[in-house]
Amino acid sequence: IKLAAFEAGNDRQGWYFVKGTEAPKVRIVNKATPSLVVACTSGDFTEGPGKIISQAVTADCGTNEWVISNTNSSDGWYNITADKVTTATSDETTTTTTTTFYMSNHGGVTWNMGFYNVSDDPGSNFRFEVVDIWGRSEAFYTLYNYYHETAKFDLTTTENAFPAELHDESAIGYYRTTLADAYTTAFNAATAQLNGYGTADVTDETLTAAYEALVAANEALVVTQPSTDKFYVLRNAYPAVDGYCSNALAYADPASHTAMWNKSKETTDATAVWCFEQDGSNYYLRNLHTGTYLTRDATGPYKPRTLSETTKQPVTFVPLGGGVLNIMINGSPIHAQGSGNSLVIYAGDATSASAWRIEEADATAVVHTLSMSSYGYAGFYSAYPVILPTGLQAYYIKQGEVTEQSGETAGTATLTEITDIIPAHTGVVLCGAEGSYSLYHSDSQAAAPADNLLSGSPYLRYLAGEDGTNYYLFGVMDGQVGLYKAYLEYFADGSQSYTQETGETVSIDDTDNGGYFRVSANKIYMAYAPSAGENAMAFHFDFGGVETAIGQLQGRIPENAVIYDLQGRRMTRITQPGLYIVNGVKCYVNAQNIR
Repeated sequence: IKLAAFEAGNDRQGWYFVKGTEAPKVRIVNKATPSLVVACTSGDFTEGPGKIISQAVTADCGTNEWVISNTNSSDGWYNITADKVTTATSDETTTTTTTTFYMSNHGGVTWNMGFYNVSDDPGSNFRFEVVDIWGRSEAFYTLYNYYHETAKFDLTTTENAFPAELHDESAIGYYRTTLADAYTTAFNAATAQLNGYGTADVTDETLTAAYEALVAANEALVVTQPSTDKFYVLRNAYPAVDGYCSNALAYADPASHTAMWNKSKETTDATAVWCFEQDGSNYYLRNLHTGTYLTRDATGPYKPRTLSETTKQPVTFVPLGGGVLNIMINGSPIHAQGSGNSLVIYAGDATSASAWRIEEADATAVVHTLSMSSYGYAGFYSAYPVILPTGLQAYYIKQGEVTEQSGETAGTATLTEITDIIPAHTGVVLCGAEGSYSLYHSDSQAAAPADNLLSGSPYLRYLAGEDGTNYYLFGVMDGQVGLYKAYLEYFADGSQSYTQETGETVSIDDTDNGGYFRVSANKIYMAYAPSAGENAMAFHFDFGGVETAIGQLQGRIPENAVIYDLQGRRMTRITQPGLYIVNGVKCYVNAQNIR
């Protein structure tokens, strides 16, 4: 390595830096001979001129890696140093000595570069200047810099082909094949322009055109994102044909409010259906059934991920090839844990239970199945709107439509009907004959009645009670359907007992000592602040004078009986057993009662 006067266009005078084996070491590479680095041989690693040479990278410590700093140099100048470590052993004692050598032209002969041990000697001080060693046009450098610094993929490392495992025509989290092909074409065209500089076929105009095409293809190259107006299922892609979680769906468990997986789940089950929400550049994953967001948070190592109404954590994707990907929540992948069927935090590749496919679900097929008991009434609450099926009526309680009673006497609550669609987050009382009903998802944006006293939860919750407020749960007592006062008999974690210092276990069942009450998944409750002196233990429902108690009709139906079905339609005769209103009383009519 020698010193020389600067010559524009001389590649031998152009240098660049690459990372060394560890920070802050670098290797210094010459533009004319990029396979060689600035170095010295171990035997010549001593002070003096002519010690700096150009050679292939070797494992000789300190001979081809350098540290650049301005700690000891003059202001605005830098030292280029290498350390030599020597050991000596005497009297069973080993001594290690580190000597720092400074690259220098001090005492050089015919401008040879060597080493000197004085940091602030002018010959040991250097500065770095960005120079145009080629003398090429601005159009060339504009393309060159974008090609090397801004383009998303360096296809020169993959035989000028976009990596096949990163693109798919439609899979979420992948680059669309059409975009990848367009990028490859633009990148290869830019490569040809840069490599062909100096020939008649490369001009400033062709360089500019190649730059503009590469910019357009690069900016268009974005991974396919989920649509915020569609539903999806997350299907595990564990590759074994009959692996423990192969083809299982991720779902939200309403009982534990955690993320689980199950091989028997259907794509029509709302607990297995997910929605993506976008806020700026971030996407979040929300379960349709619970209406809550999947988080990274878990109850412990290999414990299920929790869901949250308020905590949103961004979801991103890592393509694994073939339309399979890692689904990352706040930077950590979801994994189908074999023990407990939980979705946990664990990183795996395409051959593991961390691999998933995201498939679109049919919104019109999503359904919640409701079983109506022989009492003919049920409380219902959903995080999404549903279509009211034939045979069911839905009602809510307006503010001001309750009559209070104190003590053991129940108050009454007048019900107001909702038709066609039950809006999301709307507590209702359903009325219908005994049997199974399918409540399909609706895309209706109808707002919930603002004056509805009925609330609820799509998943099991323990809610804190407030002073001065009573809480009522839907139920049946002594054959009478209504809302019955709930005790605050739970702690926040759902427990109903605690252990005293003496070791005695104390139960809080049937007391208000816990401060929380329990609401089951898809069930309703009513929070009501009673008037002074009033404290109703229950509210029975009023359908305009028709009682909601269920009676058993004795004997056959009288010939002159006035009969209505539960839809309020007058009937001349009954042909099937079930619930009817006979002479103003709701009765269960069996086969022997039919006249």
